[in-house]
Amino acid sequence: MIGYFFNARNMMDASWGKFTQLLDFKAENAGCQIVKVDPRNTSKMCFQCGHIQDMPLYKRTYECADCGFVIDRDYNSAINILTKLAGQELSCVEKSVNTLLEQTGSMK
Repeated sequence: MIGYFFNARNMMDASWGKFTQLLDFKAENAGCQIVKVDPRNTSKMCFQCGHIQDMPLYKRTYECADCGFVIDRDYNSAINILTKLAGQELSCVEKSVNTLLEQTGSMK
């Protein structure tokens, strides 16, 4: 736990800022580009049909109330982030979401 409650958030923000700065530096040296994706609602949205529903943090399995699709919450979120990324214009990587999903394989 970080020392004082008042400074905990500031210290965490500073650490995250330093991490992203280092990541940008390393990517630039490797000739790559960092693409930032807004993670908002990625764990609440069904990647099959796009339905958004409230998900309490303790619930680890996403069960879509609209289409009935069932998937691990984190896996659903990762696919949604990948889909958002594929929707953005990319200069380094030119692959479809399906190709990237096939390369990753199963998480189990």
